[in-house]
Amino acid sequence: MRANVMAVGAGVAVAALGLASEARAEVVLGASLGAAVPISAKGFDPGLTGDLRIGYQLPLKVIGVTVEAQGGYTAFSPGSLPEQVSAGKVVRVTAGGRVSVGKLFEPYLAAHIGYGWVRQSVTASDVLDLPGDLNGRGVTADGRLGLQLNLMPVIRVGADVGYSVLFGTKGAELGAETVGAKDALNWLTVGLNGALVF
Repeated sequence: MRANVMAVGAGVAVAALGLASEARAEVVLGASLGAAVPISAKGFDPGLTGDLRIGYQLPLKVIGVTVEAQGGYTAFSPGSLPEQVSAGKVVRVTAGGRVSVGKLFEPYLAAHIGYGWVRQSVTASDVLDLPGDLNGRGVTADGRLGLQLNLMPVIRVGADVGYSVLFGTKGAELGAETVGAKDALNWLTVGLNGALVF
């Protein structure tokens, strides 16, 4: 009887260890790079966008839930604006999370909120009768939908599309061309991303 109890106890312990290994918490370090297509910034062409993030994936088995913080930089090309006008540059610091399902191929939905800054410099503004350097800042948010491929236990690669917005930037105006129409600068993103899991 005692041997049977010990055997059952050993089996339960092994099963518990197996479940723990399958659903252990993980630290995720990731980066993304892609294109940013402005919606409200008239006169600007698409530019580049990139993010760095650190996250903590909760030990859940059915779905993946990751809480994360990230910092990002986006630059819109001046496009048809006068050559004295620089690119519109946006810096963002946000926190949020992502929810995913699957093992090898892992669709996910991510959302973040935080604070951001936009800057646009203008040279020879007195000659062109344009305002000088333009700055704005405010609350920022984004949402992304993507697909991730888990190549190895420690390597993940993927692609996503997203929408980002920076509120409170109506003051950044260049004549009839505005960096922040209707108090907000918003843009679409499409890009690639990768992550290391620890």
